[in-house]
Amino acid sequence: MPIDILVVGHDGRRLFCLRLHARALWVALALMLITTVAAGIKTTAGRPQIHAAVAIPVDSTLREQPCEMLALVEQRLPALESEISALSEAQASIRKLFRVRQTIIETAERAETGGSEALLASQLDRLLMVIHAEAKNVRALEPFVAQAARALAGLPSRWPVRAAITSQFGQRLSPWSRTTEFHEGIDLAARPGTRVLAPSDGRVALVGNTPEYGNTVDLDHGNHIRTRFGHLERVTVAMGQQVERGQPIAISGNTGRTTGPHLHYEVIVRGRPVDPRPYLSE
Repeated sequence: MPIDILVVGHDGRRLFCLRLHARALWVALALMLITTVAAGIKTTAGRPQIHAAVAIPVDSTLREQPCEMLALVEQRLPALESEISALSEAQASIRKLFRVRQTIIETAERAETGGSEALLASQLDRLLMVIHAEAKNVRALEPFVAQAARALAGLPSRWPVRAAITSQFGQRLSPWSRTTEFHEGIDLAARPGTRVLAPSDGRVALVGNTPEYGNTVDLDHGNHIRTRFGHLERVTVAMGQQVERGQPIAISGNTGRTTGPHLHYEVIVRGRPVDPRPYLSE
């Protein structure tokens, strides 16, 4: 089993690291003992005496942390500091979005005196303080991220049916009067009998029939956002029912005033229709 011998100077700085196998170490100690006994006999006055070397046990901490491990930690510290700095910058951007105050990190200046082990310990202590402060900043962001996640979950981002858009939102030429009219939603070329899915979690706010859109259902998604589905063959949910994202709510058809089978789909924000396309992402 190899044994690491760490040689340090009087100021605590590491000079070099020596690794010996047990057999070689015992041979060296035996030779040292023989030399000491032979030369340690008192000689005539005035001649120098050879003092026996004293073996000092290696500290247990050094035995547990070989020289190579200490050197490896020193090499990896800059990369670790760089990653922590990048994490701090990313959190700063998120805090700016949510207007969350940052935890101030107060660390002592890095000492430039003492041995390499002392410097390494000082750097590790400083990194531990930084990581502790960044963890506190992350925990401070949790309620804001949770609130944002709930708001995003309420957005009608799922397509109610997978079909091409045959008529866009906004001004268009009326297929009946051939004059300009405002189209409050988009028309999707859904075949009759196609399942219509809830674009996000919500509550059924309206089930009815109108001359314009025929069988119709409205969903309330909270945050003043509603969706409307028209020209349905039938509605498969009840008034006041809670629905989940992707849940079937109706069957597409050709009821009301139409030029052919399709689904009329609207997004209504604070009582005003808006273009559904920016919301559709999946």
